Amino acid sequence: MKNKKKTDLRSGAKAAAEKPISNIDKNDKAVILARMHEIKKYKDDISSTQNTIGYTQMFKDGICQIDDHRFSKTIQFFDTNYQLAEFEEQNGIFSKYCDLINYFDNTVTFQLTFENQNRSQDGLVKQIQIPAQEDNFNEIRAEYSEMLTSKLLSGKNGQSCRKFLTFTIEANSYKQAKPKLLNIQTEIIKMFKGFNVEAKALSGKERLETLYYSLNPFQSAPFVFDWNEMLKAGWNTKDFIAPSGMKFNKANFEIGASFGAINGMNILAGELPDTILSDFLELQHLFCVNLHVTPLDQITALKFVKTKLTAVESMKIDEQKKASKAGYDPDILPPAIKMYITDLEKLLDDLNSKNERLFHISITIRNYAKNKKDLGLQLELLKRICQKNNCTLMPCDYLQEDYLSSSLPLGVNKIQVSREMHTSGIAIFVPFTTQELFQVGGTYYGLNTVSGNMIMANRSRLKNPNGLILGTPGSGKSFSVKREILDSFLKTTDDIIICDPEGEYFPLVQHLHGQLIRIASSSEQYINPMDINFENNMDENPISTKSDFIISLCEIIVGGKYGLTAEERSVIDRCVRAIYMDFFRNQPSREKMPILSDLHNALVKEGEIALRVANSLEMYVNGSQNLFNHRTNIDLKNRISIIWRTIMRQLFPEHCSYRCRRKLQGVVHRWIVWADGVDLVQTIVLLVCFTVLNVGNNSAESIGITETANLWCGDV
Repeated sequence: MKNKKKTDLRSGAKAAAEKPISNIDKNDKAVILARMHEIKKYKDDISSTQNTIGYTQMFKDGICQIDDHRFSKTIQFFDTNYQLAEFEEQNGIFSKYCDLINYFDNTVTFQLTFENQNRSQDGLVKQIQIPAQEDNFNEIRAEYSEMLTSKLLSGKNGQSCRKFLTFTIEANSYKQAKPKLLNIQTEIIKMFKGFNVEAKALSGKERLETLYYSLNPFQSAPFVFDWNEMLKAGWNTKDFIAPSGMKFNKANFEIGASFGAINGMNILAGELPDTILSDFLELQHLFCVNLHVTPLDQITALKFVKTKLTAVESMKIDEQKKASKAGYDPDILPPAIKMYITDLEKLLDDLNSKNERLFHISITIRNYAKNKKDLGLQLELLKRICQKNNCTLMPCDYLQEDYLSSSLPLGVNKIQVSREMHTSGIAIFVPFTTQELFQVGGTYYGLNTVSGNMIMANRSRLKNPNGLILGTPGSGKSFSVKREILDSFLKTTDDIIICDPEGEYFPLVQHLHGQLIRIASSSEQYINPMDINFENNMDENPISTKSDFIISLCEIIVGGKYGLTAEERSVIDRCVRAIYMDFFRNQPSREKMPILSDLHNALVKEGEIALRVANSLEMYVNGSQNLFNHRTNIDLKNRISIIWRTIMRQLFPEHCSYRCRRKLQGVVHRWIVWADGVDLVQTIVLLVCFTVLNVGNNSAESIGITETANLWCGDV
């Protein structure tokens, strides 16, 4: 008989709410009003439906009061790279996950919930749309956005596999429960971080959101909730999460306009594969696997196993007596008894000598479908998956309501069937597959080969934003670089600069109306490594910054085992300062910009101490490579530029790899794609290009991509 008593949550909500003013906008308020209208329409069903949701109060800090003496807290944890890891690394993750399970004593019960939920895809689609800019490429942006949307909808990004750990304690009041729950919460998050798993404690609103998607599987309306709006209107938290109605049948139930079923899982095998959980969750169905775990005190667990072992030994003695009376060999025993004795002795040894504990565990699987036919097909699929892993699916006839309440991440356990399992047996339900990467505003990098979801990453947020693209010839390395260049061109206002020895990127630059910079002995386009920004310079001391660069440039030119001496560094710094001080005193302009010959002449005047550096610069001032001894005459205002291959052919080996580097200069982001070869002059030219094209050299961070192939084809 369903309890008709309505639960009033206003007192808990009042204790949690601090501001009397609502924080939601008009659109969210319209969603709330539409939901309350629906609740009012099904008023008679809602009261009994809300009673199925097994809690009395949800506090703003995420603590949930289940009944008078039980309180729970939920931690959401995320994925890590387990399936693709090496065997030793997998063992390390598994071992630390076992330590996490062993952390709970017999005063704390916990629930592991792994659920595929439908999330609102409208928000994700909006996040990947590229806003229009004031140029001629908005049609391409629209087409590119359409491609990203199709990739999003074809994957599982709209359906998320969420992982929760809910722990429950007994306490007389909220005030008494809070410090203990927060202490456990801190320790659990710390243990998750111990094996590189991100975890966070859910607030009251986040727990309500989780319950909303669990109880409204195919609801298109997003979850909208506000504590102050609830108080203002006199609602309770269950009004925001409860489905419009529930009807429980023998082996399934109706929830809103959908259908669902909950079944138990019975483990037959002594050992299970660590992929059993992923077998259920990798399917694009709304499956939910729940494990309710009750830890046993170690002394109680040892007594329990010894009692079981004694009972089996007694069965063994009875069988031996029967065999003796019948004239058979008493050592011939039924295989089941031998197996029981072996397993119990091994378990007893593990409990005594290894990091193993004993638990009572109940396993249920919940699935949702839009109609009864699909529900039946899903149940057949679940049976086959269970059979594959040496398990059976057990129907829970006339227990659907209790088991539905137990399947929600609240810490409520009304399941009547349980079995004993040790730590490793629970940990074999490894909840980790592969880490997803979906950052708002990031670059599209393709699809995750394990999950099929989009990879969207913003490398500027990483500690080391440099990248390396490896692959065999023809595997798509160049295409990946071009895709990232195009993505950055369409999404940002970054400047893109490409050094292309093979002319491979020229068609892309041409279609984007980019600038071709042809630097060669016969070219009339020049880049001056002595360029300095004297207009709107963000650097407080541009001469010092330029001096540092010139010293680095000269050190590479001079070469040798030890590079420049301290005296040579001082001389170069003195010459550079004198050149630019004179430049800034005499009405600085582009036409009067210093060039390498000015530095060479200043070094010659310093005498013998700078003779080695001056002689090394001779080739780049008056020799065959004097193309950098001119003032810059290229237009740096074009967003995308390509330095053509003629000079690369002259200076670098036939086969070069490519590197793409973006440098952050204040708020200006610049992409530079450059050749990574082995010739000394190549490095000099690249440093010059890198500095000149980032006028002022005021950079905080660099981002690089390197594309390489196999050594046998000449690439490094």
